[in-house]
Amino acid sequence: MHRPEEIDQQNAGNVGLPRGSLADVFEAQVAKSPDAVALVFGSVEMTFDELDQRSTDFASLLRDKGAGPEKGVALLLPRTPELVVAIVAVIKTGGFYVPLHNDSPDRRLADMLRMVDPVAVIAEEVERATAIAPAGCTVFDPKRVTHGNIDQRKEHVRADYQSLAYVMFTSGSTGAPKAVAVTHGNVKKLGLDHRWPKGRRVLLNAPQSFDASTHEIWSTLLGGGTIIIPEKSLSTPEDMQDVVEEYRVDHLWLTAGLFGVFAETCPEAFRSVGDVMVGGDTVSPHAVGRVQAAAPEIKLGNGYGPTECTTFSAAYDIPKWGTDPIPIGSAMDNTSVYLLDEKLREVATGDVGELYIAGSGLARGYLCAQAMTAERFVACPHGSGARMYRTGDLGRKRSDGVIEFAGRADEQVKIRGFRIEPAEVETVLLGRKDIEHCIVVSREDRPGVKHLVAYVVATDAKEPDQQEMKKQLAENLPDYMVPAAIVAIDAMPLTPNGKVDRKALPAPTYEAQPEAPDAPMALSPQQELLTNIFVDVLGIESVGLNEDFFDLGGDSLLATRLVGKIRAATNKEIDVRAVFENPKIAAIDTYLEHAADSKRPALGGRVTAPLASP
Repeated sequence: MHRPEEIDQQNAGNVGLPRGSLADVFEAQVAKSPDAVALVFGSVEMTFDELDQRSTDFASLLRDKGAGPEKGVALLLPRTPELVVAIVAVIKTGGFYVPLHNDSPDRRLADMLRMVDPVAVIAEEVERATAIAPAGCTVFDPKRVTHGNIDQRKEHVRADYQSLAYVMFTSGSTGAPKAVAVTHGNVKKLGLDHRWPKGRRVLLNAPQSFDASTHEIWSTLLGGGTIIIPEKSLSTPEDMQDVVEEYRVDHLWLTAGLFGVFAETCPEAFRSVGDVMVGGDTVSPHAVGRVQAAAPEIKLGNGYGPTECTTFSAAYDIPKWGTDPIPIGSAMDNTSVYLLDEKLREVATGDVGELYIAGSGLARGYLCAQAMTAERFVACPHGSGARMYRTGDLGRKRSDGVIEFAGRADEQVKIRGFRIEPAEVETVLLGRKDIEHCIVVSREDRPGVKHLVAYVVATDAKEPDQQEMKKQLAENLPDYMVPAAIVAIDAMPLTPNGKVDRKALPAPTYEAQPEAPDAPMALSPQQELLTNIFVDVLGIESVGLNEDFFDLGGDSLLATRLVGKIRAATNKEIDVRAVFENPKIAAIDTYLEHAADSKRPALGGRVTAPLASP
């Protein structure tokens, strides 16, 4: 296998990176600005020197537990200062961290842990973590670590440039998640890119199991900036605006979907943040226009890159009033982006080719999956001994060298910024004895609203139970991979070539079920208002008081839109978690009766008709 240092010499326009491990670069920054604030969490502030000391204490403990080069430590933690301390501590041991999401099903988490075989799991829910951890794995709560009293052994195990820094999971086409192995050199390349100004105050908004968090954490720390950790989920643009203003956040990363929702419901919320990077999916030029009109001084950028290339490979500074469509942009530091045909020849300007990426951000590959690594990480014909990653994305190069996205070359899809291999969802459903055939696709039946939809063919005349299928999916997959609808069909429609005719698959329906005979017919003004908001957000014709928002096609992104509209119309405090716990109109109606008034004035009065679609 080539060394990443060799890649640095092969790509044009490279920027020199400091020698040493990620821990070395971090400690150099500590020496430059020991008293600068490294992170903020509510009223708690931690300087670079304090973060250095706490992470050193923690690293010493982790080494006693077996952490070291090529040894993993899993992190099953919420977004708190302990998460950042633990990440830096693992890097100081020379080992790699494995960020996991607390909301993932236990069965899926257990599979991930078996794959990486960590020496330790750091978790606040120790009992839960112990139940899913591999045998012999140490589990402990980071809040029980005593700081300042541990023998601080400064002789860190110096990781090599190629040593693993973290392993992050993405959806896999084989029916199991893929473990992307990212090195110290990869993270240095991302964190020290010239696009990131020094000393920024950056909001830690992405889930730690999502690769955008790598940018939010390491680009900030290596640049001497401050990580702002929100104390609660930012489920509405008003929540975001409050945090941005209170903590003087000047850089924010959002998925394209969430950016679109916030732009629709409250574009004024972006006035207080100077720099916003959007990514994870195609960016809506209409959303860009709304935000730029409401916040004319804002700097907007579109970031593109797969997890296998360490978060960002290309970026584009969106000009005033945007463009249509928003391009992917041009290659970042120490990165080459190629548009190639099926014979790996570069295509002409204006022609569509498949996107391949080479450079210092290229991950080592997939952990414990040599064949899959060889399939996606291929030899680069444009540099001796170098590799490149086959993204599966299509693009075209404009005359000015900027690249535009042109779709996918395979069946992979993106929902709410998360990359999903439909085959992984199909594998779960095909494990049922009552399903003969299955296909999972992404549909956009309403502009800007993407859903996963599963189509199933039963093994006999009896239709599979919808609730049982959804329950099984939820037990094995994260919520963003659970289809919004499961449609039973008699047979898969086929093209003349014998392939599934995706265009002939019927659109799902999300219609309300009839109310019980004794249900009251007359609605209160607030129930009528909520009914109209549900209808508008879900894009359906009607909804009953006891119909579940998520059974009707809702997801977390639509729940964010729902909360924004309810807040604006009722002037009541409600967040996304309240919708998950009270997903029916009747329950939300009761919740609002006891909810506090919003600190902000209501933006609208009583809604008597469905709200206009964006």
